[in-house]
Formats: sequence, C-alpha cells, structure tokens
Amino acid sequence: MKNATCKQSIVRGKSFLDFWFVLFIILIFGIATIPQLTVGDYPTHLSHAQYLAEEGHLQLLHPLLQQLVVITRAILPFSLFFGRRESIQILIDHSYLISSFFVALACYISTAFLLRKQFMKVWNDKFGSKTRLFANLASIASLLVSPIIIFTLRDRLILGYISPNVLHNPTYILMRVFVVWIFFFIIDHLHTKLTQREWWTLFIVTGLATLAKPSYGLSLFPAFYLYNLIISRDLKKWNWSLLTALTIPFLLVNVYQLLIVSGIDTVHFVIAPFQAALFYTKSFFLLLLFLLLSVLFPIVFIILNRKNLYPLKNAIVFSWINFAVGLSVFIIFNESTYPSALDFIWTPMMASFLLFTTHLMALGNLEPESMGSVKSALPKKYIPLSIYGFHLLSGIVYLIETVIHPGPVR
Repeated sequence: MKNATCKQSIVRGKSFLDFWFVLFIILIFGIATIPQLTVGDYPTHLSHAQYLAEEGHLQLLHPLLQQLVVITRAILPFSLFFGRRESIQILIDHSYLISSFFVALACYISTAFLLRKQFMKVWNDKFGSKTRLFANLASIASLLVSPIIIFTLRDRLILGYISPNVLHNPTYILMRVFVVWIFFFIIDHLHTKLTQREWWTLFIVTGLATLAKPSYGLSLFPAFYLYNLIISRDLKKWNWSLLTALTIPFLLVNVYQLLIVSGIDTVHFVIAPFQAALFYTKSFFLLLLFLLLSVLFPIVFIILNRKNLYPLKNAIVFSWINFAVGLSVFIIFNESTYPSALDFIWTPMMASFLLFTTHLMALGNLEPESMGSVKSALPKKYIPLSIYGFHLLSGIVYLIETVIHPGPVR
C-alpha cells in the first residue's frame, strides 16, 4: 500500500513538473514569437505559405515550414472564431499568422522535450529527485543562451556574433527540432550498425530536416566523415549504415530541389573568403572578439576539463568538429545576390547550439573525484558555470529587447 502511494506521488510530481515545463515554454517563447510574426523573417515565409495554399506552387527550395503552416491552418477551427460572413477578411489577414504561431510553439516544445530527454539520460538521476527539475531548467536555458552581447548593446544586438538561438527565423526554429534528434541519434549509434527500422527512421528525419533548412548538413555530414577518418583510416571500419542513412536523403532532397523543382528562383553562392564574416564586424579584431564571446563557455569548459569528458567525450569532440566545419563554411562562402543576408551563418549557428548543449550536459555530469582536490575542482566547475550564466543573461536580454523593440535584425 505504501509502495503504491509512493508511486502515485512520484507520478503526480512528474506531471506537475511537466505541466509547468510546458507552460513556461509557452509563456516565454509565445510572448517572444508574437512580435516576430510581423517584423522578422516570418512575413516572407507566411507570404510563401499563402501562395502555396492559393496557387498550389512552391516558391522556396526548403518548403516544410510553409507546408506545416498550410496544414495547421486547415486543421485549426477558425470557423468557431470567425463565424460571421463579415469576418472573412479578418480570417484571411490573420489565419496564417495564427497558424505559424502554433507551428513555432510546437517546435519550441518539441525541442525542449528532446533536450530534456537527453539531459536526463546523461545525468541519470545524478541529482536524485531533482534530476527532472534540473533537466527541465537546462532545456529551457539551452533555448535561451546567446553570445555575450551585453557589452555591445548600444551598437548591435546579435549582428556579427554566432548565435545559437534566434527568434526571428522560423525555418531555423523548425530545423533545430530535427537536428537535435539527428545529432544525439548519431552519438548513440556511432559504433553500432543500424537496424532496418533505425535506418529508415534516420532517413526520414534527415529528409525532413533538409526540407526544413538544409544549412545544418553543410557542417554535420562533413564533420561526421572527418570524425570517422580520425577514428580510423580503414573505410571498412566506418559505420556505413549510419553514413548512408544520413547522406542519401540529404543528397536526394537537395538534388530534387535544385534540378526537379521548377519555377523557383535560386540564389547564387560564391567563394568569397571573409566577405560574410566581416560584413558586420568590419575588422578581424572584432571578428575574433565576437567569435570568442559567441562560444566562450564551451571554450573555457574544454580548457579546464579536457581530461574530465567521459562519458560525453564522443559528443563533445564531434560537436567541436561540427562547429569548426560550420565556421569554415561561413568564412569561405557567401551568397552573391544578397551578401548581407549571410545565408551561410545558419550552419555555425546550429553547430554552436549543439556545442552549448553538449558542454552543459558535460558540466552537469562532472564528478568531483575526477577533478582532483576540492581546491582544483571548484574552478573547473564554477568558472564555466559563471560564464554560462553570462550567456544566459545575454539571451534573456536579447529576448526582452526583441519583445520591447521588435524590428529588423540588428
């Protein structure tokens, strides 16, 4: 009887935490998203969604967001709120905004739960009964962290930095859901041959991620090949089941988008070293400074704890290779028609999100006995934690600033 009561109490406690977890995400990112619907990248994507719904044709090479908005708009019971005939114009003017808002919220909630699952898996009741609470907080923090922008607020907000989280771009927010799943699936199966079901699941999720925004693949897949090369130069020892499930859908979707989909204006990419990277920083000194402030937490963590990475060593090494490749892509390439758009910055941005996530997991997983004496252990844990606090504070400032003063990215 006591055991049954105890189990019921645990279930109620988990349900209580999950309720507030979801509610907190809805409140934070719902409030943050509303201003972006009319000033960020949302209006452009919503016009494409409306064109798709009315004309039946695609205008973008990565149309998953537009398709989800159209589907959501068809599912939502707008007739309950716009029952009068004179309200038809209101429905036309606002239904796409409302639908995109729900799609964005679904992305935030999905990403948060994926992150929470990974935090709980890595920490494995490390914090006892509070593990779930800390995993919830870590997941929300992961969606808020930003470069340390508090020193340059008078001049800029995020331009010139590599930000793991932005509020203005819905395709990045959508892509992130799939990439988080793919990244940790890779980590869990680095040395395991996939079953047929796992292969097809990864194939489908990779295809969806590419339809959402293919930028992530410009770093993630080359990084995976480099990681395999570092482990072994013998190609026979590579995990080809994992490699093929990742590479084939990415290539197929991109070939389909570029060669088969007709009537879509494509952009032209050029090799222009540092053109994009220096577009808003203007100097190499500022470029290096903003880059340092963008990833200061993982840099400091890896310097202080390079010998205390187990069991996340593979994830951390892979995330650094991924970030290095993504940053290289951003530095080398640019888009010739609209160079100020920085089309290749999404690649290191997604990579930095994974970098922050893996290092926060590793920070929470540090064992005091593995860090030497108490005197040497405290700096290794609390210096990175303090720096993470600055990243989190900057992310909160960024969110508040975009809510109070919504407008073009600055």
